[in-house]
Amino acid sequence: MVFRIKRIECSALAASMIAVLLYAGVTLAQMPGDGLVEHDTPAVTEDAVPSVGEEEAETEEAKEARPLSLLDRTEQQIVGGVLPESTLKTLRASLARQRAAAFEVIESGSVIVRSLEAELSALGPVPDDGSTEPAAIAEERAQLREALAVARTPIIDARQNFERSEVLIHEVDRILRERGFNSLLQRLPTPLNPLNWNTSVNELTTLVIAQSMALSEALGDREERVPLPILIGLFLLGLIVTYLVHPYAVKKATQFLERGHTGVLKAGTLTTIHIIRFVLPIVGGLIIASPFAIVGMEISSPTTTQIALAVPVVIAFSFWIGHVAFSPNYPQAAIVRRRDELARRGLWVTHSLGWAIALVSAINLLQLTGILSPTLESLLLSLAVVWAAACFFGLAQIIGTTNAEEATTAEMPTYQRAAQAGAFAIRLIAIIAAVSVAIGYAGIARHAVTSLALTLALLVILVAIHRLGMGIPARVLKHDLSASEKGMTALIPVVLACILGIVAIPLLAMTWGVRQTDIGELWMLILTGFDVGGIRLSLMSLIMLIGVFAIGVFVTHWVQIAVQTSVMPRTNADAGVRAAVVTFVGYLGVFLSALFAAGAAGFNLSNLAIVAGALSVGIGFGLQAIVANFLSGIILLIERPIKEGDWVEVSGYSGLVQKISVRSTRLQTFDRHDVIIPNSDLIAGTVKNMTLGTRLGRVIVPVSVAYGTDTQKVKALLLEMAVDHPLVLSYPEPVVLFRSLGESSLDFDMRFFINDVFDTLGVQSDMLFTITERFTQEGISIPFPQRDVHITMDEALRDQLRGDKE
Repeated sequence: MVFRIKRIECSALAASMIAVLLYAGVTLAQMPGDGLVEHDTPAVTEDAVPSVGEEEAETEEAKEARPLSLLDRTEQQIVGGVLPESTLKTLRASLARQRAAAFEVIESGSVIVRSLEAELSALGPVPDDGSTEPAAIAEERAQLREALAVARTPIIDARQNFERSEVLIHEVDRILRERGFNSLLQRLPTPLNPLNWNTSVNELTTLVIAQSMALSEALGDREERVPLPILIGLFLLGLIVTYLVHPYAVKKATQFLERGHTGVLKAGTLTTIHIIRFVLPIVGGLIIASPFAIVGMEISSPTTTQIALAVPVVIAFSFWIGHVAFSPNYPQAAIVRRRDELARRGLWVTHSLGWAIALVSAINLLQLTGILSPTLESLLLSLAVVWAAACFFGLAQIIGTTNAEEATTAEMPTYQRAAQAGAFAIRLIAIIAAVSVAIGYAGIARHAVTSLALTLALLVILVAIHRLGMGIPARVLKHDLSASEKGMTALIPVVLACILGIVAIPLLAMTWGVRQTDIGELWMLILTGFDVGGIRLSLMSLIMLIGVFAIGVFVTHWVQIAVQTSVMPRTNADAGVRAAVVTFVGYLGVFLSALFAAGAAGFNLSNLAIVAGALSVGIGFGLQAIVANFLSGIILLIERPIKEGDWVEVSGYSGLVQKISVRSTRLQTFDRHDVIIPNSDLIAGTVKNMTLGTRLGRVIVPVSVAYGTDTQKVKALLLEMAVDHPLVLSYPEPVVLFRSLGESSLDFDMRFFINDVFDTLGVQSDMLFTITERFTQEGISIPFPQRDVHITMDEALRDQLRGDKE
């Protein structure tokens, strides 16, 4: 279903609802009890925590007793009774400060303890063979042990306080989460019951009449207050800023943008337009609402002031978010790019959603004062939630609509499939909110619509920032960087996306109800760390681990370059030895970098050895092939049965060894195909290496001549041709062998050695060209297979052939 609401009717309904709620808060201060529910809650500090259930009379012994610590008093407060939420939050803040102080004591004290332990360790172990150590050493050992015991005392106390504070903080957090969950599940009278309608209408009518009279009285008596003309002038000024100055400024900036400016000027103009659309509506709305805020402050009604300040901000913010998301006037800058009709509808629906959220916020502020009965609150919230749900359905329809309707799901880009999934989630949450408010669970509905609206706004802002960051390399850095540096700028969007993702996670969590203190607890856990197999992992240790390891790998890379370009050329080692040395230096550098990084991060290497021992069992069973290839790679580098540049035949492939890595070896065939061969195949299998010890190789050229040819002449010619070739070695000298008497030829083998086996094919080709030319000159024929075919025909076939011939 597509919800269509006329703009005028929607604005009128919103204005009337907001006006009613503003009237409702005007004279709250004039009502008995001021309409406020106050709790007499004393302030809680570290030194003085309020006591619940305290006895009226104290004995003299109790007065003289030692004051309870913060932890003891907190335990009594939690066990003694139900504390107000403000008191619990104050207690938690005090506990968090004490926990932080204890953590600092533990960290600073550990340095002293480690120093004393190092001095004690330097004295060596106590002799256990019955001999006595020198008196001076024994005295110094005793002093160190006494100092160590004294140094450990405050650390032990701090650890106890730290752990105890942790338990109490978690208990306070549990209580606060429980109360928040219970408030969400608090059920109000259902708005579907017709009996509640009359009651709500009567209460709303009475409230509006009373507040209208109070407002008229407040506006009429202006002797000692802000004059009424000033209030009217402020209202008119706000209208001028919102509906005249704001459109005019946007129009001028858009005309400047349409002149075809590019680069930084274009980006700056777009940013200016967004700032104008964000700032001017908020300023205008606040000026329009300022008379109500002034009246609220004059009659001491903070609720009126809060509503007057919150409503225009929410509406203006929704208007700005709509323009950033859909941008109907400049589609190139839109986050959700749709055709003009859908973009304009999306802008209007977003603005309408802002009015609905403003109405929900106003109802929340009035509900805190206690002026609304549960029945009236349920009815008003149902109207606001249904309004917001209709807007969410409209947004979901626009977001889920693709520009190419004929495209199938498999042909859609990833972002379009993500948009359709997001549209489905929006519809689902809107349905949950509408159903919840219908059956009376107004807290769930209110939380769902406000959290969903804030989530969509946050995603739009993050995507806009990311797109702005993606445009920086193209608009600012493109013409000032070299070709290699331009490639590095391509990582800017990726890095920016990671940063925005990290920022978005806690913001989205808080949007959906996660308390800020819960996120602080997670951050505290990251800072203090946690034990994994006797190893303490914390944020600083991980940063130190990664940083030192990265620096070590960087240094190793430059050492490899220095060895390869400066050290190895001064030796007589061949290319294979040089490559093996450089690779070994790289492995050694990475290993040492890992050790130094573990030590710098504060990891106990003995614990790492235990963990490595435990992992070796799993490695032995699950990673046998990988470990075998790794060890085979090390053997190849040390034993060097093959090296880079060798011509080998293995596993049915023949080619040159390009690189020997830790797991596999890359072989390039003579067809320029790369073959990845596991190192274990090179060690455990059979490998033919044509260039292991030397490049000297033998070439065999088979030659066949016709029967009747002078064999000695053939031998002499072949030897002459072999000797004349410049690449054929004189030692070992060439030979010609008479191999066999073939079916139609006499078969010879021409065998000789060349200095480089890689010239085999070239030398063979040269020899065949020469042999063909010399044999032609000498009249020696090169035979080809001949066959005599005898055909036997029967009489019928013979007669048929004769008849055809006649």
